[in-house]
Amino acid sequence: MLSDKDLQLALIDGSLVVESEKNLTVRPGSICLHLSNDLLFYEVSLSSVDFSRPETYPKLVRKKICDVDGYTLKPSEFVLVATLEKVGLSEALGGSLSNLSGLARLGLNVLLSTHVAPGYGGNKARAFTLEVYNNAPFAVVLRPGMRICHLVLHKMASPASIGYDDFVPGKYELAPSGSEYMG
Repeated sequence: MLSDKDLQLALIDGSLVVESEKNLTVRPGSICLHLSNDLLFYEVSLSSVDFSRPETYPKLVRKKICDVDGYTLKPSEFVLVATLEKVGLSEALGGSLSNLSGLARLGLNVLLSTHVAPGYGGNKARAFTLEVYNNAPFAVVLRPGMRICHLVLHKMASPASIGYDDFVPGKYELAPSGSEYMG
């Protein structure tokens, strides 16, 4: 795991790129990421999703989160959101995303998929898509700019032979678009 000193050095040597409108929040072993105003939710459907048939995937609706009112996430509601920060990793760095404990204690799970592969955003820094689910018995308000998760990085024992962006060029950015799960 990279310490705050290691993270700063990675930013200097270019093996880590973080583009942000906010000041970077570097913690002792992570970087705090913030919520953008980009949100996607699935249209309600009574049909089953068949992972082998992309045509069964529900339609996604894009929405901008209002700066003033935020977005009220109801109990058991699921949405996709983007981070404000755009991140790029070299093939020598990998990592994971981690919930903020304060949000988790209030029932908010912002990560159903946590792995960050070496070379993610290596060709062009890009936002992370977070899978947000409200486990609480009450609604919670999501606001653009709020701290939403940690990015924890580690140095690979040796650089990956090919980075994520080169391994899966053009892969979905915000939602699954094909039946890659069946191969």
